[in-house]
Amino acid sequence: MSGHGGTINGTWDGVVPPECGSNPSILSLAANLTWVPATEPLHRDINVNITFGVGPGMSFANSSLGSQVKSNLLCCCLLAVA
Repeated sequence: MSGHGGTINGTWDGVVPPECGSNPSILSLAANLTWVPATEPLHRDINVNITFGVGPGMSFANSSLGSQVKSNLLCCCLLAVA
């Protein structure tokens, strides 16, 4: 899920809450189909013409990590505005 947290007038403020911070055990599938360390904003290389901010993805991955050794995120939605 793409996020718009921290965006003001089309610009992301760059603030990442602690629960959304990066973790070396969390990877994200990049637009070039390689696994990379996941960082906010997760969709920055998928929808390049849209300003993204913080979304629920990293918070979910961090809270789900628990006893798992690694967590992978697959950004699979594109923003649709009606």
